[in-house]
Amino acid sequence: MIKNGCCALFTLFLLISSVAVQAKLPLQLVGEARLQIMFWPIYESRLLNADGVYNPHARPVRLEITYLRDFKAQALIDRTSKEWGEQGVTHPSEAAWLEQLQTLWPDIAADDELAIEIDTLNHSTFYFNGRRLGKIQDPAFGNLFLGIWLSPSTSQPDQRLALIGSETN
Repeated sequence: MIKNGCCALFTLFLLISSVAVQAKLPLQLVGEARLQIMFWPIYESRLLNADGVYNPHARPVRLEITYLRDFKAQALIDRTSKEWGEQGVTHPSEAAWLEQLQTLWPDIAADDELAIEIDTLNHSTFYFNGRRLGKIQDPAFGNLFLGIWLSPSTSQPDQRLALIGSETN
């Protein structure tokens, strides 16, 4: 009995160690872009994944946005909804996701960073200045959220090309 218990415990330890190592793999830069509207800088963004080569299905993936001006959280949520609408995105959970974002996102000041990291299970975790804010576990959310920047129908096609490493701004 003790022998089997030790083997099971050792196997569990190896499994946990393996997951911990996978979770700490460094992410590589795929591309970066700066959004500026006329004279006004809005934000700088960076897309990262495990190998630094764009693949829309690669996980984990991280999008980091460093804001260059102040924004209320509600303005960012409204912009998220507007971008989805302009891309023709509809999903039965869209309203629930926007409500979750209201509970997660703080107001933004210049030089603040808001990031989303999508793991291998397609769960989306948000970070604010490196601090974990919370998670949206619906696997559909992350792809649609990243689509704001990465979809071919994005409102900022030059920025998309820079983020996916096809062209720099």
